[in-house]
Amino acid sequence: ELHDQRWIVRGTRAIFIDFTVYNANINLFCVIRLLVEFPATGGAIPSWSFRTVKLIRYVTARDYFIMACECIFLLFILYYIVEEALEIKRHKPSYFKSFWN
Repeated sequence: ELHDQRWIVRGTRAIFIDFTVYNANINLFCVIRLLVEFPATGGAIPSWSFRTVKLIRYVTARDYFIMACECIFLLFILYYIVEEALEIKRHKPSYFKSFWN
């Protein structure tokens, strides 16, 4: 039918089929890409990729604990970035000459 409606013609080099499925029992999405390539030499080369991701991350109490740990980690990173920026401002070029920086 795709040939009849001219979606696939002689010059078609690839067909992609992308779709996403969701499993509510384990809260996972699976992004699926099916690909068929038609090289100029003839034939068909099929390939596929499956990516499983957890898009709804924070559901249970344990998930919220993980979120709190991630926020604390982010605050530490931001604090040390600011601290290093102030040290660079204070020492200017000599900051980069020190091995320990």
